[in-house]
Amino acid sequence: NLGGVDTSFDRRKRTAIAALNQKAGNQAKDMSAFDSALRYFLNGILWMPAEERWSTNYAESLALHVSAAETACLLENLGVVTKLTEEVAANVTSDKDKIACLFCLTKSLYSC
Repeated sequence: NLGGVDTSFDRRKRTAIAALNQKAGNQAKDMSAFDSALRYFLNGILWMPAEERWSTNYAESLALHVSAAETACLLENLGVVTKLTEEVAANVTSDKDKIACLFCLTKSLYSC
């Protein structure tokens, strides 16, 4: 993670690394280490192959984006919440999948 995304890895390895970031982010969030959790979630998003992020790895991508948005909301980082919500809204296949991010955005806007 510290070295950044290695695009030479094949799709399966990158997806596996993204999943490990999701797991690490969840553990960090459970321990209230929100800054670390957000970094893990955002790194997980970066590790997902961009060209397939929403088509091939929809559920994983949605989970990473929602987790990152929820964590950014806890950190009162409106910019990150807004960016993630916009990406989710542009790529999800149902309104139900938008709800968690929109809720975080609403909470973030309310706290400003």
